[in-house]
Amino acid sequence: IARTVNAYEIAKLAAAFITALAVLAFFFAANRLTDRTTSFWTTICFAFGTSVWSTASQGLWQHTPSILFQSLAIWFLLRPTANEAAPAGIFLSLATIARPTNIFTTIIFTAFFLFRFRQAFPRFLLWAMPPLILGMIYNALANGSVFVFGYQEGVWQQLTIPRWETIQALLVSPSRGLFVFSPLLLLAPFGLWLSREAEHRAFYISAGIAALIYVLLMAAWGSLGGWAYGPRMLADAMPLFCLLLIPAIERLKGKWRIALFGSILFAAF
Repeated sequence: IARTVNAYEIAKLAAAFITALAVLAFFFAANRLTDRTTSFWTTICFAFGTSVWSTASQGLWQHTPSILFQSLAIWFLLRPTANEAAPAGIFLSLATIARPTNIFTTIIFTAFFLFRFRQAFPRFLLWAMPPLILGMIYNALANGSVFVFGYQEGVWQQLTIPRWETIQALLVSPSRGLFVFSPLLLLAPFGLWLSREAEHRAFYISAGIAALIYVLLMAAWGSLGGWAYGPRMLADAMPLFCLLLIPAIERLKGKWRIALFGSILFAAF
């Protein structure tokens, strides 16, 4: 018997496609930081060992385009010349429109661009303007003001000072903890420490600061880890956490690479 296609099925197919593009963009970004083998392993971690697969690919959450746009932005940011890197502005802008909590990540990576390519900063801003203008037009039509995003009504009011119990919920809670569901990400702080000697240490420091601020922002949101099972509330920070793995994965050899693969399988299941 023929039946009408369910909208949720179409949304899930679209989410899977968008997530696949995000994984591809992440690989290209990782390949700017390290060799192809390490990029491959890091991308496997990103694709199957995190909430990118378990959450973002399962439906059209805000997380889904957010992760794609952030991965594309980082890919452009790591390019060697100002002309090649400037289009990162449009993707950072899109990531913020898609998920307003990305605003601090956008600010940090904007500062990173300014640090690398100061003279090209106006060009970067020009790239960032179209999504912002369109978003403000939508706000004016739908929300009554160009400066009122949907989350400002009834959600931003819940922001408090980050609480230690919420940080624990986000990172180590048995039902929501990031390091419980994706233990391989415990290597991220170690990777950040090792990156102090890396060629791209300015990027790693920026990514580490952005990841920390995102955790603190979620810890200030008045919820003990989010309204879902698993680490959904930190899904948007997965490109940051996973790229921080690179300096650590570069040093894993032999049986330690096998252990990493086992950790990915554990997280995937």
